[in-house]
Amino acid sequence: VESLLFRMPLQRFEAFAVSSPIASNSVIRQLAYQFHIYSDRVDNLEYKKPRQRLAYRILFLAGRFGEKNRNVITLSGPLTHQLIADSINLARETVSREMEKMEHDNLIIRQNHHIIIKDVAGLTSLLDKDLRVTYWGL
Repeated sequence: VESLLFRMPLQRFEAFAVSSPIASNSVIRQLAYQFHIYSDRVDNLEYKKPRQRLAYRILFLAGRFGEKNRNVITLSGPLTHQLIADSINLARETVSREMEKMEHDNLIIRQNHHIIIKDVAGLTSLLDKDLRVTYWGL
């Protein structure tokens, strides 16, 4: 993916944003998107139980990166247990153990660092809060 980066003094950027409604709208949308991601991460860390933290993270990732096909959602990125554990402040061993339980409960399937969500509603029901799958856009 090609990227292009511009750097400019804050005052010049502010003047540009004020003079261009399209630029202002783009900046506001990006800031709102980033705020949503960070607030979601804080919400995730409010859960004390590892199973709930993991369920929330899987649902969050499914909403952002999941590929929906019929009744299942596939997370096809190279998601290691360590990467997930680091993102929700848990030990890798805990994530592995909780994923085994979720797999045993027929909520997910793990295949080659991919996670296949078989039961989105079941994962959501693990959370204490009254969240609906639509919260993640699923």
